[in-house]
Parts: sequence; structure tokens; C-alpha cells
Amino acid sequence: MKSKIIFILIAIETGLIFNFFLKSVIEVQANSKSIKEIQEERERWQSKKATSKSTEEWLKDLSSEDKVIRQSAMEALGYLKSKEAVPALINALNDNNWCVRETAIKALGGIKDERVIEPLITRLRDECKIDDQTKVGKEGQSTVSIHIEGEIIDALCSIGTKTIPSLMKVIENKKEGGPFKYKVAIILGRLGEKKVLLLLIEALEKEKEGIWRSNIAEILGKLGDKRAIPYLRNALRDKYKIQDPDSGVWHYIVKQSAITALGELKATESVHDLIELLNQEKDNGVVYVALGKIGDKRVVPVLIDILENSKENAPRYYAASTLGKIGDKKAIPVLKKALDDNWCTPSGMYPVRDGAANSLKKMGIKVIKEGNGYKVVE
Repeated sequence: MKSKIIFILIAIETGLIFNFFLKSVIEVQANSKSIKEIQEERERWQSKKATSKSTEEWLKDLSSEDKVIRQSAMEALGYLKSKEAVPALINALNDNNWCVRETAIKALGGIKDERVIEPLITRLRDECKIDDQTKVGKEGQSTVSIHIEGEIIDALCSIGTKTIPSLMKVIENKKEGGPFKYKVAIILGRLGEKKVLLLLIEALEKEKEGIWRSNIAEILGKLGDKRAIPYLRNALRDKYKIQDPDSGVWHYIVKQSAITALGELKATESVHDLIELLNQEKDNGVVYVALGKIGDKRVVPVLIDILENSKENAPRYYAASTLGKIGDKKAIPVLKKALDDNWCTPSGMYPVRDGAANSLKKMGIKVIKEGNGYKVVE
């Protein structure tokens, strides 16, 4: 179950969720719970648990010899944003049990007290040292260490820009290096600090763990500096992959993040690369999104061909939707034709028709709903 959760989180980060949308979300039945409803349920459960005892009682539980009781107290105090719990939670960062450390990190991230900045940075440094001492597998990092480092990064990011001075000291310290410095650069990049651009570019090429390379590629896209484009184009050849625990399908997440980043940067010089990918992977929704953001008309003939001739349903939907983002009026005839596309999902939706109708509207063509289809108003 945990591997599935980690996969879903990575999927959301890298843009794989776009493919999940078409293949999964549109099939959800009307009586299924929405993500918002699940989050609201979780919020009610956390509130009920946290208020079941007084803050004093929870603080007392932090001294329990039972790690489950200690973890429960940490979760509650983090939810309550208890400043009184900060010293005890900082001490828990050095617990021998990684589950306890993880819970303490999450709680401190929720409290957002400035006193935790230095201890969290120190913990991140120590976790990176553990990586060096306990290399696991081909990529050289265990799932546990990736998870803990990720929680620390999230916690420091949640505290916000107040962390930047302390993090920049690490970057400026010539004695610091390797994985730890790269992780600090990731935090600064997520906080929008452009001074770490060159270090992130270095990390994209040298960081051994693919999950972090994926994260770095995404950040480079958001920082908006076109100097990253050549390195992101190189990352399109990155072979790191993770497996969907349900379907068994492998996903190249660094490549996916690089594609997304090139779209964010509107990298017209990458259009040829992305068209080549499209010819190889016509059902890769992330490529279509990137091409739509770039908006280069060189891709229009390829998209028209996919919409007219692909026997696969998903590529026709992607092509119809992307043509509207590019806005080339040469696509209007084939989009009108696609209003009669017969792909219907089990839940009674017609995605290709919907995509074509939306694209035509973006091009100024009046389209009205008529039964399960659409009609162009001349």
C-alpha cells in the first residue's frame, strides 16, 4: 500500500496525473467520494483526535516509552500547532526509529516555528550521511531515506522564506557538498530562489537518485530561467523509471518532469524533441500539455494526423484539446469532424467530442451542445 501512495505522490509531482485523469478519473462513478470529500473527512478525523485530550496530556504522552503513543501525541500537537511541543519534537528528530523521526518532522512542519529551521537542516544533513553509509540498490538510496528526506524538505518549505538565510549559508559553505547540498538547493528552488539555478543544473546531471532528478527538473521549469533548457532537453533521455503497483506499467518520471519543465519555459527549441517523443508515445499526455503551452505551430500537422487517424482513444482526445491551445485555424475542419467522434466512456462521457468543442470555442467558432454531441452554429 505504501508503494502505491508513494507512486501517486510522484505521479502528481511529475505530471503523470494527467494520464491518470483520462484513464481513471473520468471513469469514477457519480457516487464515489471526491478528493475534496476525502480530505474533509481526514480533517474531521484529525480534529476529533487532536481535541480528544488537552495539550498538557499530549505533551505528557511525548515521554511515553511506547513509540505508538509518542507518535500519536506528535501528530496531535502538530495539528494543534503547539509551540510548547517544539523542544520535545526537536529531540525526537534524533530518535533511532525512522517512523518516529518522520512523525516529528511532519509535526514540526505543521507548527512552522522558526526554532526548528536549524535542527531540520541538521537532520537533513544526517539523513544524507545515512544514505552514503547504507546504499541500497542500483540508484544508491533506500525508499525510507528518500521518504524521510522528502518530509524534511516539505517541512522546511512549509516554513517558507524565513528558512532562506540558513539554507543559503549551506550553499555558500565550500565544505558542504554532494547530496546534502543538492537537497538544500531543491528547497531553495521550491521557494523561488534563483541563485541556486546553476547548482540545480549540476544536480540534474550528477544526483544519483532519479526521484530527486525528477524534482529538480520540475523546479527548473518553475524558476523560469531559459539557461536550464539544454539540460532539460538532455534529461529527456533519462532512463530512471518507477512502476505503477496496480497496472505494472513503468513510468520514466525524470523524462516526464523534463517535458513539463520545457513546456513551462515555452522552449521552442525543444519542439522537435517533443514531436519525436509524440511519434513514439502517442498516449503520453504530458507531451501534449507541454506542446500546448509552447504553442508552436510546427506540431499542428502531427496533431491533426493523430486526431484523424489514431485508433487509440486517448491520443485523439489529447490532440483535440491541444489544437485549441495552439490556435491554428488550419485545424478547424478536422476539429469539426471530431465533434462526431464515437468514443464513449462507461460513464457516458464523450471526451474527444468535448475536447474538439472546447478547442473550436477557443478559436472563435460557436458550438452548442446537442444531445450527446455538439453542433456548429454558422
